[in-house]
Amino acid sequence: MFSSSNKLVKNVSFSTEMKVEDPEEKALSEIQKHLKVAEKDTQDIAAAVASMTVNSEQTDPSIVERVCKSESAIRTLRSSLDQLRSEKSAFKKRKVEKFSQAADAYEKEVANLQRDIVVLKRKLNKAENEVESAKLLISNNDAIKIKLQRRIDELRAELSREISVRKSLEEAHRSSQKRLQEMECFSSSERDNLSSLTASCSSLKKEMIQIQHEASTERQRRTVTENTLKAIKAERDEFQRKFEITDGQRDKTIKELEKMRIDYSSLMEKLEKAQKAGAVSMVRDEQLREALKEAAAHNAKLLAECEESADKARALSQVSNNEEALKKQLTLEARSKCELRRKLEECQAVLNERNQEIELLRAEQAAALKEKDNLLDEVNDALDNVVEERKNVESQLDELVEELKKVEKERDEYRIEIGQLRERIASSMQHGRAQQQLERTLANLTEQKQRLSYDKGRLESRVDDLQRELEDSGSAKAEAVKLRELVDDLKDSLTKTERDYDLVKADENRLRNELELVRESCNRKERDFQEAVKSRDESLYELKKMKEKANSLNEKSRVAELGWKEALDVSHRERKQLATQLNQVVSAHSQLQSSVDKLQIEMGKRDDKCCKLADENEEFRKKIEELEKERLEWALRSEEQARALNSFTKQVSSVREDVQLLRNQHYPYSSSRFYIEQTD
Repeated sequence: MFSSSNKLVKNVSFSTEMKVEDPEEKALSEIQKHLKVAEKDTQDIAAAVASMTVNSEQTDPSIVERVCKSESAIRTLRSSLDQLRSEKSAFKKRKVEKFSQAADAYEKEVANLQRDIVVLKRKLNKAENEVESAKLLISNNDAIKIKLQRRIDELRAELSREISVRKSLEEAHRSSQKRLQEMECFSSSERDNLSSLTASCSSLKKEMIQIQHEASTERQRRTVTENTLKAIKAERDEFQRKFEITDGQRDKTIKELEKMRIDYSSLMEKLEKAQKAGAVSMVRDEQLREALKEAAAHNAKLLAECEESADKARALSQVSNNEEALKKQLTLEARSKCELRRKLEECQAVLNERNQEIELLRAEQAAALKEKDNLLDEVNDALDNVVEERKNVESQLDELVEELKKVEKERDEYRIEIGQLRERIASSMQHGRAQQQLERTLANLTEQKQRLSYDKGRLESRVDDLQRELEDSGSAKAEAVKLRELVDDLKDSLTKTERDYDLVKADENRLRNELELVRESCNRKERDFQEAVKSRDESLYELKKMKEKANSLNEKSRVAELGWKEALDVSHRERKQLATQLNQVVSAHSQLQSSVDKLQIEMGKRDDKCCKLADENEEFRKKIEELEKERLEWALRSEEQARALNSFTKQVSSVREDVQLLRNQHYPYSSSRFYIEQTD
């Protein structure tokens, strides 16, 4: 471009030199030559006349007339030559001034164009660098996409693991349910045994009534057995002492039972605090409490019966007549005591086994809870990682959107600058082209407006989708807060786009004002052009006068006209050269436009990639929601298992309490029998 500008300057200087060599100068030089020839002829004539032998005093009137005519013609020619020279010098001065002004204006325009070309080259380099950076960002986005795909595969593997773990937990739950059913069967059998024991107790009561009747008949024999009665009283005192010891032990066991009940109540309070949300567990607890109250009432009845039996035994100790019957009864009681002990030992062994099974189940429950906590921690960590990756992807998408906005702004600036260059070139060439370029710029502005409206609609649709997701995901509060923040960011971006749209409108108004200014400058240039045309017409009028004068002087003025035409042809050629150079500038501008179009195509591809990434992000979010739902279902199932285990522990504790009540019922009675056997 710099070489082309130098060529233009050289052509301008050559054209000025060609235009300075005017054909009028040639005509004047030829007229001067003719005058010189005429003077030489007159001098030759004068010399010839002088050389003649004719008397100088005798002058020929014809010669004198000829000489006078020639002198007058020479004077007229000289005066006309002087006029022509003065007019020529004035015309040259005007011409040189006009050409110098035109050359200065042309050089200024060439310098401005060169500067604009340099600026456009720099901007082109910047645009290429930005395109490369955009390509790098696209490659980075592809890498991020690959990482996300890997993470999705890992999550799928974790899902399969969780499914297998869930299946194993379901199997364990089924086995625990089977064990619970077995324990229920065993508890029912133990209850049957308890019912049989109560029946045996009732039979013993009947026997005690019979013994009372027999004691009333044998009271008559009391006098016979007074001596033995004293010994029996002594033995009774010892028995009472041992009975007091057993009562103390019984009190200790009762205190221990109370402590166990306090611990049980504390455990029940903890369970109630842990399971407030379950109405079913509350109902079961109430049923169990009613059962405990019934068992306590039954226990009180049994204790009263035991006290009555102890009183009866004390009354029987006073009987001395029926020692053999008492011994038989004591032996029977000892046997029943042994049987009861054996049954109690069996129950104790069964209870120990059940306690071991309960401890194993509790250990399994604790292990399952630990596994559950670990799985929940892993799931929460995975969800946190997914949320962080989602945040990173969204931040990268926001950065890409901001970069796209920057590229669009720079593209708009490039378009504005290109439009300005077009306006300058068109104003230098024709006013009609300026109008076309202005229409193009207006079309570009409308396209930008449409694109902004399209972006606005896309953002609004995205906001609506996010709002729907917020309404659907009411349970995920943290994600809702994040999505609300995203919505706020999108609203800010919408406000920014609206501001940009207002700025674009302001730029449009500014461009319209600039168009009006350009139109005014074009009108001013048209006025200058009209003045130049007027000056040209005046110069042509003067040239016509000169031509008429030259025609009146000599036919060789035609040659001068031909030279003038040739000079005009040269000027036309120079104009054609200028037009070709301007066409080259326009072609360079079209190349710039093509490069800008390529940039727009690449930006469109990038927008498509961004849309694909957004779709993949939505699919990833849906998968995360499905995982969250499965996790909640699994948590509900684990809670149900925990409730079942708690109910099982309550049943086992009720069985323990029943067994302890049986022990408390039979312990003092059996100890008295054991003492009587020792005395025998």
